[in-house]
Amino acid sequence: ARAGVGGVIVIGIDIGVTGAVAALDAHGAPMIEDIPTLTIPGKRMVRRRVDPRGLAQILRRMVQPGETATVIFEDVHAFPGVRNSPQSQGSLMHSRGMVEAVVELARFTIHAVQPSTWKRFVGLIGEDKRQACKVAATLYPTAAPMLERVADHNRADALLLAHYGRRCLT
Repeated sequence: ARAGVGGVIVIGIDIGVTGAVAALDAHGAPMIEDIPTLTIPGKRMVRRRVDPRGLAQILRRMVQPGETATVIFEDVHAFPGVRNSPQSQGSLMHSRGMVEAVVELARFTIHAVQPSTWKRFVGLIGEDKRQACKVAATLYPTAAPMLERVADHNRADALLLAHYGRRCLT
């Protein structure tokens, strides 16, 4: 069984259909999985959504019966702009709701943290997505094989959210 700080597993979740879940135990050993998704049938802009059952199964694998967990995720908000269609904003907020519901039903402690807060803590303010992978791989070398591609930045963000939570919230 995995034991977190004081028996608490710390989990970071990068919310979204391309997101990830990362857990840290008391020894700093990471466990990372991509957020499971379901295909939404039909012709639409948003074609996938978070799979709540799949997410619950990941959390059960990361936190054994009798253990407790603290979950940290980025406090995402919908905001208008050229790069943010109403559909993508809706998808992001739907993902946040799914994640929060699954975590609440698992009875884990939950913290939403501002992006600038955790990114400042790990030195990512003004840095690109690739730098998140480098920082996460440096802090957790055993996770480096899962952080080699630029597309792995969501895994890196989840791991760095867990790192922030372990250092600042537990």
